[in-house]
Amino acid sequence: GYNIDLVASEPLLGDGIVLQWDYDGRAWVVETTFMLSLDELTTAEPSSSVVILEDTDGDGVLDNRKVFAEGLVLPRSLLILEPGKVLLGESPNIWLLEDTDGDDVADSKTALVEGVYGAKGGSIEHNPNGMFWNIDNRIYNAYLDEVYEWNGTGLEVVRGISISQWGVTADDAGRIYRQGNSVAP
Repeated sequence: GYNIDLVASEPLLGDGIVLQWDYDGRAWVVETTFMLSLDELTTAEPSSSVVILEDTDGDGVLDNRKVFAEGLVLPRSLLILEPGKVLLGESPNIWLLEDTDGDDVADSKTALVEGVYGAKGGSIEHNPNGMFWNIDNRIYNAYLDEVYEWNGTGLEVVRGISISQWGVTADDAGRIYRQGNSVAP
């Protein structure tokens, strides 16, 4: 009973690794290169971006692209807090990116977590990802043993939890589920 429809592809969309839908039905996508050589990892070139894709003619296909933030180094997670405010996990930091003038371009970048959200230049397979805002108002990650609470201006660490490598979600009761790399769900 399900259908799959293509809503975005090249050249509108690059190598997307994270997708979040905002309050206006727009897709926010982290574009980055997934598998890199050891030399590429250690040089950590700022070639990633966050883009906003929008359906402007109402046909169900995303047809407009805006670059919200660019010059990023291997970001792994994105969380929309409210219109104009997003969290971006770019190891080893978590940034608060803000659009303060309503043009859909980040013009403010504030470090909320510094030096402990994974490792810059490290294997992207072994860096935090996910950034899932659960119904308990806590933000869970995969491959990180910290849980955060957004207090309106910053993040507070509220507790640790076991880690897994890829992805985090929850069921309707708020129970957290994570996926490892070597075990099928």
